[in-house]
Amino acid sequence: MSEQINMTHDQLAELIAKDVRRRAHCEGFSSIALYQLKDGQIPGINWSEGPINFGTADEDECVRALREIIPRMQKQYRLVAR
Repeated sequence: MSEQINMTHDQLAELIAKDVRRRAHCEGFSSIALYQLKDGQIPGINWSEGPINFGTADEDECVRALREIIPRMQKQYRLVAR
């Protein structure tokens, strides 16, 4: 596996939100919170999704999108404090 890219909470949360908003019926997606996992809790992954604000978007469609987006981004990005 290639090296993960370090991202702050705000950077990564906005990247995820932008990806969700590109999906049909998800243009009104508002935001997602993330939380950092303890080292070794899930090998190779140091963050997970927290509370989600769907805004005016279709919740079911956004959940489907997030099921694809989150695992992909967990492999690509590492959550860092700064």
